[in-house]
Amino acid sequence: MATPKTRIVVADASKARYFDLDPTDRSLTELDADINPEGRMHRGDLTRDDRGEHQSSDGMAQGTMEPSTDPEDVQLERFSKAIVKRLEAARTGGEIETVWLAAPPRLLGRLREDMKPPLRSVISKEIDKDLTSLSPDELYGRMADRLT
Repeated sequence: MATPKTRIVVADASKARYFDLDPTDRSLTELDADINPEGRMHRGDLTRDDRGEHQSSDGMAQGTMEPSTDPEDVQLERFSKAIVKRLEAARTGGEIETVWLAAPPRLLGRLREDMKPPLRSVISKEIDKDLTSLSPDELYGRMADRLT
């Protein structure tokens, strides 16, 4: 029986790293990374250009209006959708058969929401931690109990 092609994704709000698992020597090969600079921005920086003045019925400015959606949620959703799109393309292109995800709980939940059932069905491992700063060897060491 052939070992499935496994893609490992470790992500946080500002970065997603993609690895392939070599089943013969159980090593990880880093393929690429996606950067989301908005993931490191403070809420005020995310909304600076989104506010507009509210006009009263007499035409006088009444301060600023807050955006109706949390800007941190918007940027996290956008980044999650980009990660899911990339994984779905790899799945349909035959590059992967299983996926292991590691992300902080908020992003992991968002990724789950954004996945359609065919992609969701190939997710075989999930870790609700930010492991983006680890080297491939450190990452393998941290995940070793889950890589068997």
